[in-house]
Amino acid sequence: MCYGKCARCIGHSLVWLAILCIVANILLYFPNGETKYASENHLSRFVWFFSGIVGGGLLMFLPAFVFMGLEEDDCCGCCGHENCGKRCAMLSSALAALIGIAGSGYCVIVAALGLAEGPQCLDTFGHWNYTFANTDGRHIKPTSKKDHDECSWNARRRASITKTFLQLFECMSLP
Repeated sequence: MCYGKCARCIGHSLVWLAILCIVANILLYFPNGETKYASENHLSRFVWFFSGIVGGGLLMFLPAFVFMGLEEDDCCGCCGHENCGKRCAMLSSALAALIGIAGSGYCVIVAALGLAEGPQCLDTFGHWNYTFANTDGRHIKPTSKKDHDECSWNARRRASITKTFLQLFECMSLP
């Protein structure tokens, strides 16, 4: 059936997008490949919300596997009724899509808040703070190449998590 093949294709793409979200969130803990920022507590507070790991990652596996299993579209019968295979499959795909929408929505919201606040950076006075937080979208020029690298790493990784918009749209399009 065409619906089952389309759902299976969406399920496979959700699995790969979920894996990419988990990897991108893990990279947020190691700016420039170094562990000193985490050990010195200089990571953004939104990194600790695990949005890419939980929302865009683990919660996306449930709808992905449900969608991949829809190709048969006949479950064993719901509540003792033998003829409800298609209804059961549609209900399970709709519920799984809602869980996927909630997970990807959480990931998108936290990523947007993290981008709006910006990373913790070392300012010109030698203090760690959110230098981009109150700039209304105007960027402050970094004082050195090292400062630029430290600040841009977090912003690049956080922006890569916004690919969960694809997950959100895929989950919304199926049911």
